[in-house]
Amino acid sequence: MVHCEDGRILATVLGSCVSICIWHEASGFSGMNHYLLPEHPTRGAQRGRHGPSAIEDLFRPSLQRGIGPAHCQVHLLGGAEMMVPQGQQASIGQRNVEVA
Repeated sequence: MVHCEDGRILATVLGSCVSICIWHEASGFSGMNHYLLPEHPTRGAQRGRHGPSAIEDLFRPSLQRGIGPAHCQVHLLGGAEMMVPQGQQASIGQRNVEVA
């Protein structure tokens, strides 16, 4: 859960999903994403549901304002190990965290 300066609260529910929350103190800029899978299983998949596009979409507005990730407080949440798919070394949660 993230408390915004204007009193709003951003909340999400996570298991193996990951949410990245960013905040830039000097400008008050903040953002949050929530993605389900570490990579796109197919081309044309819905943007934001997978790590690379969700991270890109989260940071695009801050970068347009000249605020890079190194200038933000960043919190990574989620990535629980729900189950390891057969034939894989790492759980989806672990792979989601690695992408972040």
